[in-house]
Parts: sequence; C-alpha cells; structure tokens
Amino acid sequence: HGKACGSGRHHILVVAFGPGLALHPEGHVSYDDLLDSLPPGVTIHVVAMTDSDIRELVNLTVLTGGTFVGVDEDGLSTAIAGALRAMQNEFTVSYDPGLHLDGSRHDGLLNVTHSVLDLSIPFGYTEPHTPPPYLNLTYPGGWWHLPRLPVGIEISGDLATLEVQYRSAPLTNGTVGNWSEWINTTIINGTLDMPLTDGAYQVRVRGSSTSGDTRGWTDESAGNVTLVDLTPPVFEGVIPDSPSWDTTRIRVWVGNATDPTSGIERLDILISRRAVIYNATISWNGTGYPLTLHGAYPPGVFNCTFVVVSGSGLTNTSAGIVLIDPSRPATELLAPSNWTNAGHVMLTATSGGNTTDLTLQVAESDADGEIDPGLANWTTLEVNGDGGVNATLEITYNLTLEHMHACLFRAGATNPQTGLHGDWNLSEPLLVDLVAPTVLQATLTGGRDGMTLSFLATDDGSGPAAFGYEVFRDDESVMSGTGATNGTGEVSIPGPFGAGVYRAEVWVEDMAGGRSAVRSTGELTVSEGPPTTPVLVSPADGALVTAPPTLAWNASVDPDGDAVNYDLTVSGPVGVIVNRTLTGTSFTLSDMATGTYTWSVRSTDGIHRSEPATATFTYDLPDLTGTFIFYRDGPVTRMDLPGSIIVIATVTNGGLIDAGAFNLTFTADGREVHDSTIDGLPAGEKTTITLSVTFDRGVHEVVMTVDADDDVAEDDEGNNTYSARFTVGDVSVGGEGAGAGADLTLLLALIVALIILLVAI
Repeated sequence: HGKACGSGRHHILVVAFGPGLALHPEGHVSYDDLLDSLPPGVTIHVVAMTDSDIRELVNLTVLTGGTFVGVDEDGLSTAIAGALRAMQNEFTVSYDPGLHLDGSRHDGLLNVTHSVLDLSIPFGYTEPHTPPPYLNLTYPGGWWHLPRLPVGIEISGDLATLEVQYRSAPLTNGTVGNWSEWINTTIINGTLDMPLTDGAYQVRVRGSSTSGDTRGWTDESAGNVTLVDLTPPVFEGVIPDSPSWDTTRIRVWVGNATDPTSGIERLDILISRRAVIYNATISWNGTGYPLTLHGAYPPGVFNCTFVVVSGSGLTNTSAGIVLIDPSRPATELLAPSNWTNAGHVMLTATSGGNTTDLTLQVAESDADGEIDPGLANWTTLEVNGDGGVNATLEITYNLTLEHMHACLFRAGATNPQTGLHGDWNLSEPLLVDLVAPTVLQATLTGGRDGMTLSFLATDDGSGPAAFGYEVFRDDESVMSGTGATNGTGEVSIPGPFGAGVYRAEVWVEDMAGGRSAVRSTGELTVSEGPPTTPVLVSPADGALVTAPPTLAWNASVDPDGDAVNYDLTVSGPVGVIVNRTLTGTSFTLSDMATGTYTWSVRSTDGIHRSEPATATFTYDLPDLTGTFIFYRDGPVTRMDLPGSIIVIATVTNGGLIDAGAFNLTFTADGREVHDSTIDGLPAGEKTTITLSVTFDRGVHEVVMTVDADDDVAEDDEGNNTYSARFTVGDVSVGGEGAGAGADLTLLLALIVALIILLVAI
C-alpha cells in the first residue's frame, strides 16, 4: 500500500489466490473492510486467480476505477508483473520469477521501489522516501495571437530539477498537421523560451525531488493545444461603385480574402451616412462577391466599412465611400451609321444643362464590324473643357484605315459640381469600306434569238450589292440595265438581234457604294446561216458490226451562236427504225435485225438546217448448222446384222461473222455418244467430225446438236439440231434432218456421201 505524500493519490496492488483476500501474513482482511479503509483517490490494481476472487474483485475494481487482470495459476506471475508495469509512473519494479505464492515459502523476492513504498515478501510497510513533486501545468488553449507563449506551473512537494519540452505542428485553415518531435526548452519570465510562428503547440514538464525520484511527464494528450495565428488575414478590400447614379441602391464589390493559417470566418459590414443604415455580420469563406443594398437613398456621401475576421479572430479592414447624385449631364450625338466609302465623317455632340469636359471618342475595328462597347479601345478625339450650359462640339474625323473597318462614336460630359461623368451617348456602328469591288470575268453568249450576260465579281469588304450593264452592237449602245447581285450574275437578254458584232460592259457596286472598274465581254458575232454539217464518227462508213452500235458525230457550230439540235434517221432491212431530234451527239441502237443499215444526221438551229451526213453499216452474226450420214464401206441406211457404223458429220457457219468456240453433241436413242469442243469456225467455212456408233437390231434415231451450250450468238438460233434414223434387220427406215426440214432418202444419202468423199480426196 503506497501513499504519495501531499498528493492524495493512492495505489494498491492486490494478488488473490484463495478464499478471501490475503493482504498480510498475520491475517485476512475482507473485501468490505478493504473498501472501508481506502483513502480518497485510491487506484487499485488487482490480479485474481480463483473464480470467487474474480467475481468479487471485478466489483471492487469497478468501484475504485482501478485495473483488473483475471488469470489462472500458471499465468499469475506474469499478471503481477503486468499490473506493476501499469503503475510504473509511481513505482520502480523488479521481479524475481522464482517467487511462489503458496503460503509456505517466501524464498522468491518481489521488490517494488518507490519513494514511499518498499514492498517485499513477506508483505510489510516501510517508511516513505522523499517523493517526486507533483506538477500542475497551465498554458493557453485555443487561439493565441502573441509572439510568446505564457506557461504556468503549480508545484507540490520537493522540487529539485525541472524539465520543459514542447512540440509543434503546422496549421492549414485551422486544421492541425503532423506533430514534430519533442524539443527541450526553458521557461523565462513565465513564457516559453522560443519565438512563436503560426502553428499548433503543446507543452509538457516533469520534475525530480532532492532524493532523485522523478515524476513522469505531465500528460500532453490531455493538455491544452495552443493554436498560434500571428498573421492577420489578407483582404483585397472593397471597391465602391462610385459614383452611383441609382438612388435605389448602394453597390460595392467585396474583394477576396485569405488566411492560410486559420481560414476566413466572417465579414462584418457597416454602412452609414450620419447614422448607420446597414450593419451586418455574415459567415464568409473569403470569395469575393458583389453586395447590393436596395432602398431609397438621398444624394450624398455614404461611408462603407468592411472588416474580415479570420478563424482565429484576427481582422483586416477596408473602407470606402459611395457617392449618390442623381443628376447627370445628358448628351446628344450626330454621327453617320451603316456603310460609307468616304474618307472622312462629320461628328456633332451637344450637352444639356450645366456641364464640363464635353468629350468625343471613337473605337475602331479592322475585323468584320463587330465592336463590343464595353471591351473596345476608346480614343478621345476632342474635349471641350470650357463647358457651360448647352455646350457644343463639332469635328471632322478622317478615316485613316485603308481597308474595311468599323467605327463607333460616343459623346459624354461631366457634372461640374460632383465631378461625376454622365452616361455615354453611343452611335450606331459606322461600317467603312474604302476599297471598291472587282469584276473578275464577264461573258456574252447566245445569238440572233437571244443573249446571256454572265459575270463574277468579288469584294473583300462590305460585299457586292448591285450591278449595271450595257450592250453594244458594232460599238453602238443598244440596251442597258441594273440589278442586285451577291457577286455572281446572269442576265437573259431577249432577241431577236440583227447581224453584227456584239459586246457588253458590266460594273459592280459594294454595300458602301464603291463601284468597280468597267469590264468588257468578248465579241459575239450574229449572222443569218445554218449550223455546220455534222461529221459522222462511228461506226465508219461500210463497217461490219456484231452488236447494236452507238452512232456518234461531231458537234456543229451555229454562226449566230444559237443552240444546235440534230435530226437522226436510221433505216434497215425492216424499214426506218429511228427518226428523231436530239440535243446530244450520240445515240445507241437496240433490238436490231441482221442486215445493212443507212443512217444520216443533219444539224438545225430551229430555223435553218444543214446538209445531211450519211453512212452505212452491216449488222450480222454467225449462223451454225450441221448434217451427218451413216457410212460402212459406203453410205448406208440399214444393216442386216447388229454392229458398229461410222457417222460422218458436217458443221457449217453460214453467217458473215466468224464463230468462236462451241461444243458439238450426238445422242443415239436418247443416250449421249459424243461431246466435243470446236475451237471456232470462220464465216462461210465448214468442218467435218467422224465417230463410230454401235447399233442393235431395230430402228434407231441419232440427233446432232451444234452449239448445244449457246456459246455463240447467232443470227438464227433455231437451226442448230439435225436428226436421222437407221435400221438394223428387215425393217425399212428413212432419215430426216430437223435442221434441214426434209425427209432423208437412200438416194440423198448416197449423193451426200459421194460429195464428202470427193471433198476428202
């Protein structure tokens, strides 16, 4: 049982290992007796082993606010050491693990050294040593605005030495950053021996007695935190809207405010004229904003005071005045507007009432005429400083820019009594274009029945707006006209026009009135004759074509410049197949029969027709046909006994066009016995094919097909098949050619075979 002298602080270590509580070898003390004997402010540290002790000692520690550790028998020694470590600020503990708490042996040793307690086994009381002093530390918490920190220490007991330490942390808008390490210092004249800067601070102290016993550091976690802010907030201040012409409001601009240490907390506002008319405190984060007070205010001077307050309470003040005077001089301005191409303009400004400094200003732009009055760069042209009643100012302003630009003019005057300027009288934009447009090209086309004048102009300034023209015949003017244009134009001039040489002149004006130079067209000759005769191009005269051709001819020229059309006529084996008037110089035929055709073209201007141009061409295709005979030691139509027979076939191209590759097939009684390809056959030529076919007894039919796959486009697609019959035995037969359209007789077969043999020889 240790008791710190003079402090009223008590600590008890209880080790319970059996029924009841053993505090001393000479006897037992009940828990109730223990509670009754505890002095005020006791802290009890309990190590309990048995269930009964645990239950009772839990209640005991709860009542006393102490420390409780419940363990079994094996962990008892460790628990005792832990409880003593919890008291290490009051005790120096040495522990011999050979200690046995069984009531019969005390050869182990537990030493707890303290200025007032020396406890050993068997337990006993000792005389106290000189205790360490108790120190009570005080220093300001919250915000501090002085460069040194006051520190107060209340000392109880014997103090031989005193240690002082502090630590600091940065501050951002009142938020404490990371703490530094503890730094040794001293206290001089009641303040911490260090100059303060913006940031957070904590202080701790400890002291020792003359016997060397040291009390632990004061608990900095429970101590004050001083937030130091020595820098007032930065305030851009307020900008009054002075003078204010509006008697229904007072308007100022509140600038930004910053305080990186404690932040901006609020804004105090005071506006007065003889008496306070507005007084307010508002929460604020430091972002600038416009402040407007609405009401009815008499003319005069209003004082505005704005105080910005940081989070730590430091302030910064800005003040200004607002002048209210509803009287303002009015001005009138006479200035040209819209477009001009002149080199100078006249400006006249007048003011009403008593004024001074009547001023004329100009703002110019060399872009597209867009000028923002609020952003324009205004140049003062002249000032009438004499003023007076109904002052006048008149000047001639020379337009110095040499290309398209825009001008704004304004006039304003000053109230001589208050020195306040009246509203500016702003002119309409004056768009200046000193460069005339250019006619890039002009053409005159047409003829006797009418002409067309076409032109193209450009202008880099205000743009083309109007044009005019004049038509000359043999250099004498015959007509003229005007119109609107955006740079391109086409004028139709109706006829009729007599024979002669014509030309036209054209000019263009821009929106500013600038006129271009006159541009002449080329000459156009009007005569009274037909167009030239067309020249036929294809097909050539006497050509042989294998597909419906495209007829083409060269364009004709009309001497009067009139439009030319073409009369086309085509006739052939079935008569006239085309008779029409065309605007172009070609025409494609279709659905034609083979044969020879005549075509002619003549040109016309609607009044006169040229001589016709005529040519012929022949349209033809190949025409494939085939025949065959049966042969066995000579032409035959029958056999007495079954066996093989030779078939000799002839294919003829009866057309005027060579045939390309085609196939040749034979079938006997419906079965295919031959299929071959013939590479081609010139016009008017023949070719022979020989094959062997075996026949049984009976009547048989053989069919020959030329160009079975329709590879060749022919004049007659219906004569490609030829068929004949052959008899084996006593049945008499005859042969017939489907392609030839006649019955086959034995005599005919013999004649054909003889011819083939003669050709072969």
